Amino acid sequence: MAENLQTVLSDALEKDALTAEAMQGIPEFYDIPDELQQVIEKATLIKERMFWLRATHIKQDIANTQLLRRAVYAECRCWEMENQAAEMALITSGAADRVRELEAQLDKLSKATS
Repeated sequence: MAENLQTVLSDALEKDALTAEAMQGIPEFYDIPDELQQVIEKATLIKERMFWLRATHIKQDIANTQLLRRAVYAECRCWEMENQAAEMALITSGAADRVRELEAQLDKLSKATS
């Protein structure tokens, strides 16, 4: 493994040396007219602004997706609560019917005993 690492390092150093040799004699900065430099700077600023606008748009899409997911979750919870309320209403109505039946039996018993 150390041999592989040594090989990779020596290859990288060799490529760096070849690149440095190839770049000799090439000026680092060319003489660019001021007007062209201003156009380049404006284009760079516009490109950066477009990048940030795209990033902001993506963030808004993510936020909208999260809001939509939360809205769907809230709607599901509402349906769940409506179903529970309906079940409780059925249970309550069944209990009310049972109470009426028991009251009717109690009335019959009290009439029979009096």
